[in-house]
Amino acid sequence: MAIGLPPSTAIATNKLANTISNGTSMLTFLRAGKVDVKKNKKIMPFIFIGSFISAYTVHLVSPTILKPLLLVMHVLVTAYTVFKKDWGQQPKERT
Repeated sequence: MAIGLPPSTAIATNKLANTISNGTSMLTFLRAGKVDVKKNKKIMPFIFIGSFISAYTVHLVSPTILKPLLLVMHVLVTAYTVFKKDWGQQPKERT
């Protein structure tokens, strides 16, 4: 967006890079045998349907609304990431 791309194009470009990155990670985990393929086959259709619906929804939102919304969301995600130091950690079991 900083170089003048419409917000929906900027989001799509970012999602393409994320998809390639996640695909590479998925292959690594598949090869290591750390993925339950049978369990994941059941949820894959829902993931694709949700992806298409969200992409279509972003396409419908006006750029005048989407630009400030994305700015606010980026600030919130950055603040959460900086201040939530135990993000991604497994909770400790209580005894």
